[in-house]
Amino acid sequence: MVMIFLRFLQRVCGVRNEKIRLQILVHAGADQEKVLRYWMSVTRLPKENFTKMYVRKYVERLRQFHVLE
Repeated sequence: MVMIFLRFLQRVCGVRNEKIRLQILVHAGADQEKVLRYWMSVTRLPKENFTKMYVRKYVERLRQFHVLE
C-alpha cells in the first residue's frame, strides 16, 4: 500500500524523491534503527527523507469485559 501511494506521488503527481518526507511512529522499546532500515528498504528512499521518529509511550489500559447477567 505504501509503495502504491509513493508511485502515485512520483508518477501521477510528479513529486521528486527528494521532496518526499516520511514520519515513523514506533512503540516504546522498539529498535528504532532496525525500524528505520526496514522502511528505507521498503520505500527505497534514503535516510534523509525520514523526519524525526515519534516514540509512542506504553500506556497500560484496562480491558473492559461485558458480562451478561
